Amino acid sequence: MMMEGAGFDVIDLGINNAVEKYLDAIEKHQPDIIGMSALLTTTMPYMKVVIDTMKEKGIRDDYVVLVGGAPLNEEFGKAVGADAYCRDAAVAVETAKDYMKRKHNVRASGADAYCRDAAVAVETAKDYMKRKHNVRAS
Repeated sequence: MMMEGAGFDVIDLGINNAVEKYLDAIEKHQPDIIGMSALLTTTMPYMKVVIDTMKEKGIRDDYVVLVGGAPLNEEFGKAVGADAYCRDAAVAVETAKDYMKRKHNVRASGADAYCRDAAVAVETAKDYMKRKHNVRAS
């Protein structure tokens, strides 16, 4: 919900998904960011399976992978090959925004070289999302 509230389109795959479901969703939706979370320690290792499969398919570097959840920590995030570990949803939002700024060459202020102020930056971002997703950005 926080990601959606921050303006991200979220595709929720649900829980306990096979790696094929991730791959199908990646192919269908072409996301910028893939987020995975675990509530139990028993599901944590599967994050590495998903990331390793992405590596095997040659697509890992095409996406930002964020991991989080109660039993995780930064060390685990690095060990499984995620781009970042997010300790909570608020950190996930800020981390996702940061990666998107870097991906689209946007300065930390939120305005790129062509945007003279925040209002123009917002309109530029909306235009980008319309083109990328062929939908109305609100």
